[in-house]
Amino acid sequence: MKTDDMMVARMRHIALLVTAPEKSAQFYAKSLGFKRAGQAGRGLYKSDGTINMALLKVRPEKGEKIGLFHFGMWMDDLDEAETQVEGAGGAYLHGREDRSPNTFYEVKFCDPDGIVFDMTPNGRRGAVKEVNSCRHSEQRSRRVAPTALCHPHGTGRRSGRIRSTG
Repeated sequence: MKTDDMMVARMRHIALLVTAPEKSAQFYAKSLGFKRAGQAGRGLYKSDGTINMALLKVRPEKGEKIGLFHFGMWMDDLDEAETQVEGAGGAYLHGREDRSPNTFYEVKFCDPDGIVFDMTPNGRRGAVKEVNSCRHSEQRSRRVAPTALCHPHGTGRRSGRIRSTG
């Protein structure tokens, strides 16, 4: 997908450093409905059906801190993406492209502030490249009317009833 001669990358991955990956996985399952998508080297993957989230065991002895580790982009052409990143002031960190369709790989870069991100044309477990716009249209059609939560007599209090707009 390109817009005005610029490749559009899709954010489909986020990696978080956590103290207990399984405990964090349970939290994200119970609170946000994320499903298990697989094992990671030092943790596991969860997904909301569109984006892959890696929950990785933090290694303080290596200087790591709890929080965002990096994010990942899915794009069509890694060579073109690398040219765009470096042209905008980013820098290559490590990793190499493996053109085998059966191999997952990622190439890491950093932005001018040093924030790390990776790029891959092969996708991620539990992530989808293109979001189905029909699914989002269906969700929008089920939105709650703004007045549905108001008191039926116009007092502005919430009535507790929810009425669908569609």
